Amino acid sequence: MADVVLYTGDSLVLNIAVADSNGEDADISNAQASAYGIFNLAGEQLVSKRQGFGVEITVNIVTVTILPADTVDLPPGTYVQELEVIDAEALVHTVYQGTIELRRGYIYSEEVEE
Repeated sequence: MADVVLYTGDSLVLNIAVADSNGEDADISNAQASAYGIFNLAGEQLVSKRQGFGVEITVNIVTVTILPADTVDLPPGTYVQELEVIDAEALVHTVYQGTIELRRGYIYSEEVEE
């Protein structure tokens, strides 16, 4: 079973808590950069988010905002999602990796707004 289920063309806000190697909340508020992606099983990146552009950091929580346009054209299926943070010392950390199941959404937000 996937970690997250999303209907194509829907919005999703992911709040990902980041912990240190002892399981304690990690203060990543001084991170230099962060990136989130959704990848097919062959490793091709299909959705890309960067700090300030769909990714925000507050102390130990990384908030990723997926917009309807990010997934509306993707086929249903299981994908890999990954979050990477570059800390204040320029060390790269993969802080989350999981799966996301995209299910076919039949109504897209542009149709709802009409």
